[in-house]
Amino acid sequence: MSRAEHGIWEISAVMEAGALVPYTEAAHAHPVPHTLHTLICAEESHPGPCPYAWSSGHGHVRAAVDRAEAEFGEDCDLTGLPVEATLTFYATGEEAAALLERARTALRIDPSGVCALTGGPVTLELRDLSATDPGWRSTYDHLVEQHRIEHGTSTDH
Repeated sequence: MSRAEHGIWEISAVMEAGALVPYTEAAHAHPVPHTLHTLICAEESHPGPCPYAWSSGHGHVRAAVDRAEAEFGEDCDLTGLPVEATLTFYATGEEAAALLERARTALRIDPSGVCALTGGPVTLELRDLSATDPGWRSTYDHLVEQHRIEHGTSTDH
């Protein structure tokens, strides 16, 4: 996909095991998911209503869960696995790259990878989900519908 084309992108902020409690309300108050959420919602990030169809999430890193389940079965203990906060959105490649850099700044990640908000390591990754998922249009439809429900608006993308 060219950087000018729109697609589904995801910013992943990977933290060490135990950095937040996945799938709980406490995780929403954690500075990393909260900062990612604020990054895309804050009016200072863009004038007017949010221009992006987006969703956020948090939990154990999916690839680590898949490896653990393959090795130990579905009843494996996930507490020692790294966790991540994600921000999935519909944008151009340029917009996605700009959001990634704004996330790095907002999380105050230093050159050694330590996040000033948590004092622990945080690794940011930008994933082009459109390139890896041929059915990305259904993800797009979900993001647009969620955006409409949560914000009472739709995007022009």
